[in-house]
Amino acid sequence: MEWIKLAKKVMGGYSLTKEEAKEILLTSDDDILSVINAAYEIRRYYYGNKVKLNLIINAKSGLCPEDCGYCA
Repeated sequence: MEWIKLAKKVMGGYSLTKEEAKEILLTSDDDILSVINAAYEIRRYYYGNKVKLNLIINAKSGLCPEDCGYCA
C-alpha cells in the first residue's frame, strides 16, 4: 500500500473501505513508520501544528467543576 497516496485521498474527502482499514491494522513492523507518517500528514492537514493539552484538576483544590469521583 502507498500510504501517502491514501492519506492524500483521505485529505480530499475519501473514506476508507473496511479492507483498507484492516490493512492499516495489520501493517507489518517494517511498514509501521510509513503508516505513522501518513497519519501525521492527515493530522497536520486538519490541525496544523496546534497542540491540545487535557489536564486533570484535583477536585480537592476546589477548581474542578466535575463531580466524577476520579480524584477521591
